[in-house]
This record gives sequence, structure tokens and C-alpha cells, in this order.
Amino acid sequence: PHWTKAKELFDEFSQKALEIDSRLEIKPTKYYIGFNIGSKNVFTVTVRQSKLAVGLLRVRPQDLKDPEKRTKYQKGSFKYHNVHITYFYIENEEDIDYALMLTKQVYKRFTE
Repeated sequence: PHWTKAKELFDEFSQKALEIDSRLEIKPTKYYIGFNIGSKNVFTVTVRQSKLAVGLLRVRPQDLKDPEKRTKYQKGSFKYHNVHITYFYIENEEDIDYALMLTKQVYKRFTE
């Protein structure tokens, strides 16, 4: 019952995110859901009780066009995961398009 909102947000976000590139695949793990091309994560989603945490990999907030300054850098991510991780939180349906704008930037950097 209380996961319903997060599931609805995930279903809508993932459907639109998969349209970015036909090679993107959803790879669930124990802690997060990876959106991969081949064996590499392009971005991740962690489902919280009422929101989604989108992990933007290999970027810092200053690398993104984030006009509303809504991303947060995961401190220690490079030290512990050997990759920069910036998070964006989807809390309602209006956040989905903003998240897609950010994930497209990460995808573009990933494929260049």
C-alpha cells in the first residue's frame, strides 16, 4: 500500500527512460535498479518509500545543466565506489521530466 506511489513513479520514469536508447536495459540488484548499456550502469534508481532516488553516475552537479540546482552530490562516492555519483529525487510526477532531462545528459556523456 505505501509503496504504491513509488511504484507508479518508477513505472512512468522507467518507461520514458528506456526510450532514450534502445540498448538501455533494466538490471535489478539487491540495493538498486540499474539502467545499463552492455554491462555498465548509465544511471541507477533506488526505490524509497514514497520517492525515487536517481543515481546519476560519473558526474558531479557542476557537470550537469541543472537550472533549479536540485541535484545532490554523494560525498565519498569516488572514494568508495570509484565513480562520482550525483542524486536527484523524484517525489511526484512533475519531477519525472526534470529527471529525464538530467539522465539524458548523463547518457550523452556516457556514449561520447
